[in-house]
Amino acid sequence: MTGQSRGDDHSTDPLFELEREIQQLKDDSAAHATLNQALGIMVTLGHVSPDKGQRVLREVAQQARLPRASVAALVLHWAWAGEIPAEIRPHFEEALGRHGPPQTPGSSIPPGSG
Repeated sequence: MTGQSRGDDHSTDPLFELEREIQQLKDDSAAHATLNQALGIMVTLGHVSPDKGQRVLREVAQQARLPRASVAALVLHWAWAGEIPAEIRPHFEEALGRHGPPQTPGSSIPPGSG
């Protein structure tokens, strides 16, 4: 006998495994929803196609060394607060410069006039 009761060994408990899988699915679903919302915001406020919006999110995440889900949450902040958070603004300006309009939305010079 190992001194550990069967009730304490969660690694072989089927109910524990199912609860863990359900939690993982919930977490994945929430992250997916945040990414989809951020993509919609990129399309609307960033004036890019969905394909280019995905590229911008991926590039900003890589450049800022943040998970895409974190960048997506910051994009949601952009939509709610009306400004891009300072920690990712330069990365967005660079990525949108490559993939989007010539001007980051919210800046003083409208696209096409600079």
